[in-house]
Amino acid sequence: MFPFGKSKKKEKFEEVNELEKEVISMQKQALKAQRKLEDIYESVKVAEDFRKKMAELEDFYQSQLINLRKSFEESFSLILQENNKLRAENENLRKQIEEVITNFNALLKNIEARLNDLHKIVDEMMKKEKKYYYV
Repeated sequence: MFPFGKSKKKEKFEEVNELEKEVISMQKQALKAQRKLEDIYESVKVAEDFRKKMAELEDFYQSQLINLRKSFEESFSLILQENNKLRAENENLRKQIEEVITNFNALLKNIEARLNDLHKIVDEMMKKEKKYYYV
């Protein structure tokens, strides 16, 4: 055949080879891109799993915080009630002590008055007895 035909075939063959090389190169790049996409997908999946776990933890700790707050409020309320009860009892006891002290002071005055009366009686008796002895 003609040398022109061979060279065209050769050119076509080389062109095909070049195209095949480009296709292979593109396939390699596509594979690399696919691997990168898979890595990105895995990273996104891990991140989504992490976000889910964080949301679960946040919900858990939020509920724990709410339970703790309720428990604290109930305890604080009970402490306040007990404190008010003890204050009322303390006030009642203070009034009772004041009443006892007042009664005791009145009793002491009464005893003092009786003792004074008794001293007067004894003094009068002593005066009468002196009269009898010295007459």
